[in-house]
Amino acid sequence: MRKSSILYALGFMSIPCILTAGTIVCFSYIKEWNEPSFAKTETPVAKVNYSTPEIIETPDQIESIESDEPTEAFETDDAAEIIPLDVQSESNVYSEPTTNDNAESPVAEGINATMTQDIQPYVYQEPDPDEEVDLDSMLNTYDSGQLSSGQTWEVPNQFRLTINSIQEIDYRFPGDNTPFVYKLSYTYENTGFNAAYYDGLYITTADMTIVDSDGEMGKNYYEDESAKFAQSLPIGARCTAETNICTNHRGIKSIGFSVDLGNGNRALCTYVF
Repeated sequence: MRKSSILYALGFMSIPCILTAGTIVCFSYIKEWNEPSFAKTETPVAKVNYSTPEIIETPDQIESIESDEPTEAFETDDAAEIIPLDVQSESNVYSEPTTNDNAESPVAEGINATMTQDIQPYVYQEPDPDEEVDLDSMLNTYDSGQLSSGQTWEVPNQFRLTINSIQEIDYRFPGDNTPFVYKLSYTYENTGFNAAYYDGLYITTADMTIVDSDGEMGKNYYEDESAKFAQSLPIGARCTAETNICTNHRGIKSIGFSVDLGNGNRALCTYVF
C-alpha cells in the first residue's frame, strides 16, 4: 500500500514536466511550419577575390605600359584585364569629317551670298490718288460697247445674248415696300464657252449692273412663282431666263454685262434703253 502511494505521488509530480516538454516540442514545430519558405533560402554572398589578379598582357597593353600612358583596370571574378584608355572600339569613336578647305562649294557660296546681301525693310507707300489705274491693261477685256433693246450681243466662239423685254410688275415680297419691280427676260446661248473652272455658261443678275432712270443703282429682287431661272449651258445649248429686278425710280436707264471667260479674259457690254 505504501509502495503504490509513492508511485502514485511520483506519477502525479511528473505530469507537469511531461506537459512542459510537450508544449516546447509543439511550439518549435509550429514556429517552423509558419516560417515562409523564402526565409529559409540562404542569401548568396558575393565572394570577392582579394588575391592579386592575373594580368593578361597583350601586345597593345605592353606598348601602352612602355609608353607610360594612363590605363584603367576592370576587375572580374577570374582576372583583371588592363585596357589602355587610348584603345577604343572603332564603332564608339567619333571622328571629325574630313574637309578640304580649298574646295569650293557652290551651295555654301550661295548661302553666304544671300546672307551678306543687304535686306531692305518693307515700307508701305500710300497710293497716289491722282494716278489713273488702267484696269483694261490688267485684264484682256472684250468690250462690245452699247446695244439697244432687241439687239443680240455676240462674243465670237463664246456665247450670244439678247434682252427680250423689261416689264414693270406689281409683285412684292410680303412686308416689302420696294417702289418699282421689273421682270427681265433674256436669252443666252453657249457657242463655245468652255472655261475650266465653270460648269458651262451661266449668266445671272450677278453678272449685271443695273442703273435706273435717275442714275441710281438697282439690284436683283425676290423671285415669284413665274420666274424662269438661269441654267448652266454646255456648248450648243440655249436658255431663256426671267428674273426680277428693282429700282428706287421708275424706268431702267441701262443694264451692263460683265462675263468672265476664264484665264483673265472678260467680255463687256451695256444695253441702253
